[in-house]
Amino acid sequence: MGAPQGDSIKAEDRPSKGLQREAAKTGEREAPKTKEATKAREGAEQTPEAKPGVIDRSRFDAELKDPRVMAAFAGRLRSEVGSQGPEAHLAFAEKVMNRAMARNQTLMQALSGSYYPTHHPGRSDNPKFIAAITKAWKEGTDTTLGATGNASGKVGFGKAGGHYDKQGHWVSPNQTVRINGERFGYEQVDINRGWLKKYEQLKQPRV
Repeated sequence: MGAPQGDSIKAEDRPSKGLQREAAKTGEREAPKTKEATKAREGAEQTPEAKPGVIDRSRFDAELKDPRVMAAFAGRLRSEVGSQGPEAHLAFAEKVMNRAMARNQTLMQALSGSYYPTHHPGRSDNPKFIAAITKAWKEGTDTTLGATGNASGKVGFGKAGGHYDKQGHWVSPNQTVRINGERFGYEQVDINRGWLKKYEQLKQPRV
């Protein structure tokens, strides 16, 4: 692998998505259904306002040239946001690479573990998923404003709180963007480890 082996985040830093989803059902009212557009940017609470840029992700060149890593990446993308359209595919690809950079992990480390409902990412050869990963990798896209986590329902990003917006969508602290049914944001553990400063250093203005 091209990227260095990094220090993995401990499981207790964030419960699995399955456990969080189960906990969110208790004592919480459901968001009212609306016919509003499903994509809406939501301001991150108590985090700096970020502007999208271009992120150099060449550190992943060696890993993503390995067909096994690309297939695993596409497999995880399929299980997380596969049915939510190309914008969500691109956003998820960005998030995984941002997460790996924030935690000094390999892509396989960022794609595996208790953060996800299943430990192993699986595999896929779907060209749409591979195209989204390749775009985020080679073009350095930043549609999520440096997000390191993704969530659905009322699952958050490691910080308590949240509210419904005027359209009836749930907004969690540290959230940066909503794309269809998926929300993206900064995991609190990554903020604590200095990701926002690192993100600004990695980001180049868009031409």
